[in-house]
Amino acid sequence: MADAIDQEIADFADHLVPEAFSTASTAYRVDLLGPPGPDGFAGWIQRCRADAIAARYPVGGTPSGVVYVRRGDERWRWDQEPCCELEWLTGRVSDEIAAFGQPWVFVCSLRDRGRALDHAGETADPHAVTWGLPWYAEARSDTVARVLDGIDEVRGSEVTGRQPLPHRSPFKRSARRVLFRHPSRRAYRLR
Repeated sequence: MADAIDQEIADFADHLVPEAFSTASTAYRVDLLGPPGPDGFAGWIQRCRADAIAARYPVGGTPSGVVYVRRGDERWRWDQEPCCELEWLTGRVSDEIAAFGQPWVFVCSLRDRGRALDHAGETADPHAVTWGLPWYAEARSDTVARVLDGIDEVRGSEVTGRQPLPHRSPFKRSARRVLFRHPSRRAYRLR
């Protein structure tokens, strides 16, 4: 038991980076990722999706959604609590990142995973349960100005299929709020 607690403390301490204290924020965590790789925005989306699927709290449980925002080589993470609506969280994040220059955003909902696991029952193997992961990504910078979204079919932690996100879905409307009135939307128009 002591080893598990020591590991949780070490994991927490690893993410106490000075950049996390440069801005007043309610972010759950700040990671230093370095500059984007050769696969750019698409690679960043894949990493965010994989990290969101694996997201866990130190004391157990998982968030019902995750918002990542890239600022330079930093990736800020906000978690959606089960009792909180995504629109409330994305509105709060929007206020907190107003001064972030050239942000990249990734928003996903993990609520369907919990529903699928509950529906499968206690004896089901969580790695055999299939669930839907709606996601939204937006980049506004001098190198890329794009919006991508979709719903991934996930089994365990592997993406097994994809479909488009409905244009007028409540999830998409809430996810778009992260950069609502952000100056980067005017400075870096979609191409």
